[in-house]
Amino acid sequence: MGTRKRDAVVELENEHERLLSDLDRRLIAGRGDVELADTDAADGAARLLTADGDDLALAVQMALEVLGFVVVDMDQVHPEGDRREDLRVQGPDRPGGEAIVEMKGSGNRSPRTKLTELNRLLTEMPAPRRAMTRTPTSDLTGRATPTGPDA
Repeated sequence: MGTRKRDAVVELENEHERLLSDLDRRLIAGRGDVELADTDAADGAARLLTADGDDLALAVQMALEVLGFVVVDMDQVHPEGDRREDLRVQGPDRPGGEAIVEMKGSGNRSPRTKLTELNRLLTEMPAPRRAMTRTPTSDLTGRATPTGPDA
């Protein structure tokens, strides 16, 4: 009778080892899958939150293009010493409308430093043109009323 119980214990120990080996194999495979997913995320949309410099500009450009915007990389337009904005963007629903995009990655700078630099860039850029349109109230006076964000 003692031999059967010993054999049963040995069998349980062998099954235990097989199960642990199987779990270890599955755990290693799962960790590999997570690592691949993290790498894919770093190469994909997550770059919008983590990238800096040219990598950030490319990530934003690709994201805007996927959304249907027409994007011009202004680094390809202006010479090295005369660069201002990163991108110019035109939306499909606003013909003739254009947005100026300046991107700043997180880097190691404080938010205040970034805002100071952004303010400097904005003051160096030419003022946007205001669209002149007639509104029902201006029809009475015959004068055009400026429209747009600064009106």
